[in-house]
Amino acid sequence: MPHGGKGTRKANKRTPSEDQTVEKVNAHAVATIRGWHDGEFRTESLTRLDRWKLQASDSITVHAGHVDVELGQDPHSDLLGGYVWLSSIVFCSYLAQIASRPSKSDLIKVENGSVWLELGAGVGLIGLLLAKLGVGQVVITDVRELVQTMQQNVEANGFSNEEGSAILARELFWGNQDQINRLKEQYETFDYIVACDCIYSEASASALAQTMWMLASTKTTIIVLTELRNKGAQDAFIKEAEPLLYIETIQPSRWQSKIDQDIEFEEDLVIYKCTRRESSKERSRKRS
Repeated sequence: MPHGGKGTRKANKRTPSEDQTVEKVNAHAVATIRGWHDGEFRTESLTRLDRWKLQASDSITVHAGHVDVELGQDPHSDLLGGYVWLSSIVFCSYLAQIASRPSKSDLIKVENGSVWLELGAGVGLIGLLLAKLGVGQVVITDVRELVQTMQQNVEANGFSNEEGSAILARELFWGNQDQINRLKEQYETFDYIVACDCIYSEASASALAQTMWMLASTKTTIIVLTELRNKGAQDAFIKEAEPLLYIETIQPSRWQSKIDQDIEFEEDLVIYKCTRRESSKERSRKRS
């Protein structure tokens, strides 16, 4: 399965202000970070993405188009989802752009009334942006240890954690049948399932693919955005997913042109657009 071209974008480089003790958010900032450094609490506006500064921060405001998303995180977390990853900010820029300027060529539609599920949501950035962009319902999921952080970030952005809220945080360990069944009982179908930077280990590839298949209907669009850092993990996911999902590798030209020009990144990023295959039992049931 081809992985697409190199996800490199060039933008005008700007140097953050020398005075980092006062928050200075300007029209070109992609994020505002806050945290302790050498015993001093600092606030800095980032005009270009910096993986290490983002992950070392205690709190972040991500500026995606005209929408701000407030996030608390634990820079010392031993969980991969305990802090923001660069790829999620890139994807948020894409979502904000297609929401404000939709076109027929867009991979997905950010529409009122649509129901979204995010796998491996971490601190909840993508789901929170979708909720603020006005989709119908968002469910953000991750392991038990991250649910409280997701819930706190839901509230920090003006939403409640009660049933009926535009966004809800739920526990989901990939492959856990009981948790999957509870989601299926509560939601008849999802229009979109999103997984951003969830392909990182050969060991979890099967559970991730199985979870996508079990939670999707044949009408669900599954968007998988991943950084190509581990070829073994990528190959394992494709091997496990191909019997379950139709997989299309999206070329960078189809989506990276929609990213805010102030977003600069040099990582290899690829999007897989997937739909669910019917099982043999489902096909037999249709014929009978």
